[in-house]
Amino acid sequence: MPLHDVAGQEARTAALGARPRGGGCVVGGVSGGGFCAANLVVQYPEVWGGAAVLDGYFRPFLSKSVIRRAFGGRRSASHADDPTRRVQEWPMRLPLPAFWLMAGTANASDYYDASGFATLLGKREDPRFVTVLGGQHSAPAWRVALPDLLQWAWTRLDGGDLNGSAVIHGGENGD
Repeated sequence: MPLHDVAGQEARTAALGARPRGGGCVVGGVSGGGFCAANLVVQYPEVWGGAAVLDGYFRPFLSKSVIRRAFGGRRSASHADDPTRRVQEWPMRLPLPAFWLMAGTANASDYYDASGFATLLGKREDPRFVTVLGGQHSAPAWRVALPDLLQWAWTRLDGGDLNGSAVIHGGENGD
């Protein structure tokens, strides 16, 4: 079953619960979970008002094997599971969901991906982008970014916005 079908079932299930709809509910994830969080909010903005992405990625990894197994051999079927493509094609009349992005500078590919996605979002909306100086793709970097994430999420729940960039020192070796 393609990711967008599974995510759709999860989003519909969440919509039946006691969670606030749309702008009040934030979903987050680390690494591949961050990809899923970004994917959910751009596919189901009526359910999810924002995504918190810690060291995530923003395009699906499309090897021949993945295309065959997950998308029935049809590359075009993967477009529904591509947050970058969905943001690029987002209708101008609709606001984008809110995004909180985090990446550490010690992992060049994570940082490059997150800053590129932040730039894309910034053409329409102002995301929160947190840079962890010296941070790697690891729990210590995520730990030092967590207070900013929680402040962003609580601000959203309270109806406000916490956007722009932040730089946090440390994240490795107990810093």
